[in-house]
Amino acid sequence: MTLDERIEALTKSLRLMASRHAALEKETAAEFAATDAKFAETRDLFASTRQLINRLPHITEAPGQRLDRLEGQ
Repeated sequence: MTLDERIEALTKSLRLMASRHAALEKETAAEFAATDAKFAETRDLFASTRQLINRLPHITEAPGQRLDRLEGQ
């Protein structure tokens, strides 16, 4: 194999690796975007759940107050 053939083979290999690297970067970016979307959904669900949990004491107080008023009459 001549020096020119070796250089040509190396050039082809590097182009192939660069092409594969670019494809993997695109795939990885898409996967990260999907993961970010899932985390955003989870964060929003957690925030909603936390708000509901914070409201529970107020929700349970109201019937007790009504019963106290009825018993006091």
